[in-house]
Amino acid sequence: MRNTKNRYFILFVAVFSYSWTQAANYLPNSYNGVAITPHTVYGLMPPIDTQLESKINIWLQNNSSLVDQLLNIGNPTAWQHKWQGDSDLLKQYGYKNLSHDGYVASIPETDYLFKISGPKHQVLSMLATKGLVDEKLLQDNQYLNEQVAKRLQGQTLPTYQTASRAAYYLLLKSLLEKNRYQHLRVPETFLLFVPGHDKNVSDGNVILVQKMVDNLHEQGILNISNGAIKELYEVIVLAGLWNVKDNLLVSKSGDMFITNGLHVIGFEEYPNMSSKHFFHKNKKIFDQNRIRGIKGLMDLFASDSSKIALIKELIENDNRLSDCDKSELLKD
Repeated sequence: MRNTKNRYFILFVAVFSYSWTQAANYLPNSYNGVAITPHTVYGLMPPIDTQLESKINIWLQNNSSLVDQLLNIGNPTAWQHKWQGDSDLLKQYGYKNLSHDGYVASIPETDYLFKISGPKHQVLSMLATKGLVDEKLLQDNQYLNEQVAKRLQGQTLPTYQTASRAAYYLLLKSLLEKNRYQHLRVPETFLLFVPGHDKNVSDGNVILVQKMVDNLHEQGILNISNGAIKELYEVIVLAGLWNVKDNLLVSKSGDMFITNGLHVIGFEEYPNMSSKHFFHKNKKIFDQNRIRGIKGLMDLFASDSSKIALIKELIENDNRLSDCDKSELLKD
């Protein structure tokens, strides 16, 4: 019989509706000592098995019209119509889009998903490149459309939303390797160039491929061990994981998964700001993200007084949190 006490978390990264923010003071933007940038991320990613790569490339070539349509942002002002039309096109090809704002579907005859950034967060990233970062953009599509028309005027700018999910995967992988957590894992994840496209990792040229996770359900969350909670708390604090509540799932076998990304909940997580960097270095935003993450963790276990007591103890003894942050987290 399976020992359900030794459950594993998987940080299921990279649906790339948005990019994670990161404060350099907490976690270096590097993997094995190499800065993670659009110029280095492909070389830092783990190599894919040649047979799997061949199978995926054949699928990409056989479905080139569909894939090219998903990769082409087109006119930024038409982002809403594009996403709906593309989702309908996926359905016509026999694929179910698992994302609410990007493109996520299974690759036939494999145990993997393909993931491609959606148009909404590409135009949000373009606006950020133009200097406009406003939470109202995420909440009000009419306002977003007005700003896209006003500031972009039909112009497209390079974005790196898809590759940014690979970049954050590398940060998490580095974090897990360094700390040797017992309950946390990351799934196999690969960044692939699409045949016939340019060899740079801007959106329009790459897809992200990730191992599928099956048989997920939410009921087992409340039964995770204290050791797993401690490790999850550490990842929230170190990596700024902010939306735990909506993305933490448990498989029927007892394994734990963080599926950050099938749909976007908050504005803080995107964007990459230029072709040189994937990550923000805004300490204020990073601090806000991890406070939200800890609050989400507490909300998740609100009905379990012993787990709440454990989380509060972790907060009280955490020298990385300011007194102000602790007061906000510990207030009734």
